[in-house]
Amino acid sequence: MARRQALIAKKIKPVRTTKTEQYLINYKYLGEEPDLSGGPVDDVAYAKAMTWYNYMCSRDDAREYLDAYLVGCGRTKEAKLLKSVSDTRFPVQAAWIARILSRGANLDNSAAFLSSKVSDAILSVDQKSIEKDTVEPVKTAKIVNIQDRIKDKVSDFIGEFEEAIDAQGYTLSMYEWLTAKEIPALLATKVADFYRPIAEEATEVLKRDADAQLLEGYANKAKDDLRTRSKFYAGILTDCDRFAGNAKAMRQPRKPKTVKVDKKIQFVKPLKESKEFKIASIKPEKILGAQELWMLNTKYKTITVFYAIDRGGLDVYRTAITKYDETRSGTYRAGRNTENHIAAILSGGKRATTKLLTELKKTDNIQERVNENTILMKVA
Repeated sequence: MARRQALIAKKIKPVRTTKTEQYLINYKYLGEEPDLSGGPVDDVAYAKAMTWYNYMCSRDDAREYLDAYLVGCGRTKEAKLLKSVSDTRFPVQAAWIARILSRGANLDNSAAFLSSKVSDAILSVDQKSIEKDTVEPVKTAKIVNIQDRIKDKVSDFIGEFEEAIDAQGYTLSMYEWLTAKEIPALLATKVADFYRPIAEEATEVLKRDADAQLLEGYANKAKDDLRTRSKFYAGILTDCDRFAGNAKAMRQPRKPKTVKVDKKIQFVKPLKESKEFKIASIKPEKILGAQELWMLNTKYKTITVFYAIDRGGLDVYRTAITKYDETRSGTYRAGRNTENHIAAILSGGKRATTKLLTELKKTDNIQERVNENTILMKVA
């Protein structure tokens, strides 16, 4: 019945899973490795055992089982030849039989079938290539990348959580588990991805128009139990999302990389001195952190004033002034009385400069870039 439920769920909405995750799913429904030792083995038990090995074991496991069986029987030459058999020709079913026999089962006529399959597989090998390959290949250590480590950690966490469910039922708190295990936010989302199809199935079975096969699979469950199960798995998804969101919110923001002053102002190249207006530029580094900056464009006879948007002061990006308050800052036409306006700005206080701005005409666009016609008059 459990196997049937798993097939129904997969048919409704196929979900891509990793090999380790698929193993956990199969293990939940198929259980431990079957033990057929003792008396004779009937056809039903034999079929169930072969199904278990097909789902729970890999091709590498099959090679290991058959090699151990042949070596144990003194058939080392056959075991060595089988190492050269390709995966497509390898007798997987014979390997499962070898495993069952190694665990003490009594299978009539199975030994003959096993030997026949082994012989057929060996005949498919190019004997000349085997004779040339006299040196054992050097086994290189498997390099585990970060993605595999993440998958393994998620699988280990899910395996422990599944065991706790079997022991305690639907009373666990996923949020508490994630907190106790100090799971990173990324892994919490992976856990949610694993349980999402299970939660969707648990919700689907409660609907009146649910698939008939799905309803049949849960026919032995009471409605209250199904509601509890649905609520539990929905809570898992909510806890994972909440945990991931909280972990991101509490993460310390990365400190901005400090840039040296001379590197920041390397593109700011104002006019050093204007003989026409008898004024020289202040040093560009004084702009950084200033609350106020006054600039003069000698070509168009405009005055630009910048007011910092916050206490951090003004900043520079390449040739442009940044971090200024766009509502208060602006560019004004100085006109014929440019020299008088310059004198008022340089010698006057806040009240005088504020009054000056009310007398000048403001342009539509602010001139925020510093060029060869710009005089940096004053900062405050």
